[in-house]
Amino acid sequence: MVSRNAKDSFRLRRQIRHKKRMEEVNKDTNQQRTYNFLKEIRCAVLDTSSTIGDEDVSTYMRQLTYNFLRNNYSHYKYKIYEDSSVDNVLNEICDSDPLENEVTLVVFQAYGNCLYDTWKPLEQGYSLFREYCNFEWRDKADNNEFLLMGHILDDRDKDRWFRLHEQCFVINYKMWKQMGKPKFGNFDRKKIEVNKAVRSESNFHDSHTPHYLDPGIGTETIVKQGFGWNMINESLKAGIRVLNFDEQVRSTKTYLYPEIKEEQEEFKKYFREDCAKFLMHEAKTLGEVKKEFLHYQCYTVRRSPTAAWIMNTESVNDVIFVPRKLPLKNLYSVAAGFKTYAFLNNWNKDTNLDDVNIHYFDISQPGLDVRKWFHKEWEPRNFDMYLDYLYEEWYKTDKALLSIYEDFEFESDNWSSERVRAKEAFMNSVLRIFDTMEEFYVMHDRLKEKEITYAKADLTKDYSSLLDAVKPNEEGYDSVIWSSNYITTRYTTWLLSYEERKDVYRKVMSDLNDINPHLRVHSADWDGTPTRGMKVEELNHAYGYPEELFKKWRHKRV
Repeated sequence: MVSRNAKDSFRLRRQIRHKKRMEEVNKDTNQQRTYNFLKEIRCAVLDTSSTIGDEDVSTYMRQLTYNFLRNNYSHYKYKIYEDSSVDNVLNEICDSDPLENEVTLVVFQAYGNCLYDTWKPLEQGYSLFREYCNFEWRDKADNNEFLLMGHILDDRDKDRWFRLHEQCFVINYKMWKQMGKPKFGNFDRKKIEVNKAVRSESNFHDSHTPHYLDPGIGTETIVKQGFGWNMINESLKAGIRVLNFDEQVRSTKTYLYPEIKEEQEEFKKYFREDCAKFLMHEAKTLGEVKKEFLHYQCYTVRRSPTAAWIMNTESVNDVIFVPRKLPLKNLYSVAAGFKTYAFLNNWNKDTNLDDVNIHYFDISQPGLDVRKWFHKEWEPRNFDMYLDYLYEEWYKTDKALLSIYEDFEFESDNWSSERVRAKEAFMNSVLRIFDTMEEFYVMHDRLKEKEITYAKADLTKDYSSLLDAVKPNEEGYDSVIWSSNYITTRYTTWLLSYEERKDVYRKVMSDLNDINPHLRVHSADWDGTPTRGMKVEELNHAYGYPEELFKKWRHKRV
């Protein structure tokens, strides 16, 4: 049992540091938001359905590209353009974008291009938008160092000149305007004079992927043209090198080549839930890119419903951003990491832990089972005890997908070192919430005395158990639901389209509103935009706005 003196001391320390923590977190707020996007960047999705040919493949690849794009551009508040013509997109930006004079870069992605997530820390690699577009490429564009970059192809062995691959490319919009808005150039067959190009001697792979094209001396006549030929020519005429994406940039994304006709029928077999059936050795007609992607995605689809998230991959301090908080009365939480402690510790300094009702819900029964053990059995001063439990009860039996941190390995050759790394990750996670480990230990001991409830709930399908647990509003108190980013995970974005995810999320909010309109929601919505403690009645009211008005409201509110 925890003594009353310990409880009082714990509460006093929490009250003293609340203001200090608020100030510390707020210092990085503006930087964090700016870091996700800049107003100088525009996104465009290139409609390549005519090239793909198969309607089902086109529809699903469009869905996938938008899902990955939206997840990476979670705070992006500008129009995402879409057209089958590069020229049409550029001209639409020129004619109608409200901040057109500030646009520097336009990034094009074809159906089937997938951007990797941006939540990773810098040491784990850059993202296409967060680092390259926001900083490196924007600076290069401002200095007129390039007009065009992407995947350069040397098609001269096919009697065709240099071109770009459609999958992904970047245009320096300001330079494009300065040069008189030249046409992009598409596949064609006509006699044309172009500036000579000097290609790099080296290639990324094979013999047709030069690292760059430099302007040559004089001109030459070509008869067959490919995608982007004219903008390549205009860049060379202006004396500007055409850049190919380097290996680091290529590692931020993947392209699934949906236009390969011979692979389409087998590819379609693994869309949505059917991806769980994928077996590498049975994929006879698929290329390596598709097989590698599906292999990873198959693992995600199979194992996500049984995942146990031991550490948080999202911020735990963002609870402090929520204004006008009352003492916490009810907390409904997914069974992941230590963020529930952040709500209990940092929501409101007058929160009485003994009075808070805690209910865990999750799609994963193993996740709930781990959480039960975590609260009732674990001695937190002994982190090895936690690792041993996870290893013996879940890893060895293969009953759950355990996510401790990205590259954690139970079967590491240097297990003692891996244990140390895991403990450090655990302590770092806790110390983002508490000033000392001892404060965490005290709260954990107090939670052992509480009656905590648990129920399996899938917020994309059946969440009746959660609705049954939610209590009506109690005057003078806050109730909070934390559902993390369930609607934007790699699992849900593979199963559901953008429109489906939006409908699902709004339905959950509507159902919660019927029970407790004052319930505060802490989650990421279908765009990955944080709700940060908004009341469900406020959210549901805003959902009735016209789309553009809603976007303005949301970004102003967030």
